[in-house]
Amino acid sequence: MIEDLPYSKKKILNKPIDVAKHKAHAGPESDLQRHCEEVLKIQRIRYIHLPNALFKGKWAWLGKRYKGLPDLVIFGRGKKYDRVLFVELKRDVGTFSGGQKTFARRYHVYDVRSVEDFTELLNEFTA
Repeated sequence: MIEDLPYSKKKILNKPIDVAKHKAHAGPESDLQRHCEEVLKIQRIRYIHLPNALFKGKWAWLGKRYKGLPDLVIFGRGKKYDRVLFVELKRDVGTFSGGQKTFARRYHVYDVRSVEDFTELLNEFTA
């Protein structure tokens, strides 16, 4: 749970987090994305998220070039070298698209469907 995370303080969050919304089936993928980003901000972990709107219109060439890029690219420091974690956020019924499957074959991409799974993965990654 978010309260169990190190460095988590209620005053850091703009709004209190509703635990019922943290379940993967309770809302759209954007809610899961927002909650996972809040966890990353609380723990002060660097990450990249490229919004889907960036791949439309005059920037559509980006979508073709970076097809299948995961929702979150998280950076961490290890003892000997830096590390990168690729996370694709999906709802319970969500499946990988063709580009996402291709990207996942080349790189190890974690499929996360709830905030609880995300915090467990993040704790293993930062340990």
